[in-house]
Amino acid sequence: MTTEAMEDHFRIGVITRPHGVLGEMKVYPVTDDIKRFKGMKEILMGPPEGQKGDLSTVKVEGVRFQKNMVLLKLSGIESPEEARKLSQYQLYVKREDAIPLSDGEYYVSDLIGLSVLSEKGEKLGILKDVLKTAANDVYVVKGEREILVPAVKEYVLSIDLPKGEMTVLFVEGM
Repeated sequence: MTTEAMEDHFRIGVITRPHGVLGEMKVYPVTDDIKRFKGMKEILMGPPEGQKGDLSTVKVEGVRFQKNMVLLKLSGIESPEEARKLSQYQLYVKREDAIPLSDGEYYVSDLIGLSVLSEKGEKLGILKDVLKTAANDVYVVKGEREILVPAVKEYVLSIDLPKGEMTVLFVEGM
């Protein structure tokens, strides 16, 4: 994996259903910071997961929050019927518009696909998924068998995105 292979956009939400009679939509956020929707002038929209299609840029007319959901008003969507047609559509932001990271933080999409090595240099597998837990994230590594690695500095020794590698402290029974 090289930096050129990294995604140039990140998924931040999924349209679930219409809200009200003026074309507003409920969005299930898939971002760590739901407030990132506030102040957006435009957003990228793509087809439902599993369907092919291009991303299109859509103007955002309004954003409100209701509990853990985002209420989104997009330009050109004026009725619940129009909003319903966009159910399950995916919402994205460009990489350059993503929330900046601190040192030692990585976008999940940049980590998926990394080769995972033990501290001795043995290949353990490929990072396939990141599970969110209350305590910390957990990396799912698939090789000869599935290994779960806590995403904490005691276990994750190094991450080298240009080389496409992550080195972890491997403890038998992980």
